[in-house]
Amino acid sequence: MAGPRLSRKQIESLLTEVLTPVEPSAQFVHSLKARLVTYQGERPLSPWMLLAILGTAIVLALTSIGMLLRFIVGLVSLISLLGNRRNTNSGSRASA
Repeated sequence: MAGPRLSRKQIESLLTEVLTPVEPSAQFVHSLKARLVTYQGERPLSPWMLLAILGTAIVLALTSIGMLLRFIVGLVSLISLLGNRRNTNSGSRASA
């Protein structure tokens, strides 16, 4: 099933035939370099930068909403405490 076993020298000779280095053509090198180079101002924002800005804006908006809700709850609690204190003070005066 596996076929005849190759010796180490046969494997090395096959690999040296197959894995010979090849010099790429000048046109290939030029097109490869052209794809790697990006020009400043080519596009205003990269998609990743746009995604990062959008994510930051969403996080800041959610944080602001959370802080606003905490402030409102604290303000309502303070008003409730002051109202409770007023009611207890007026109730203790009435019974005295």
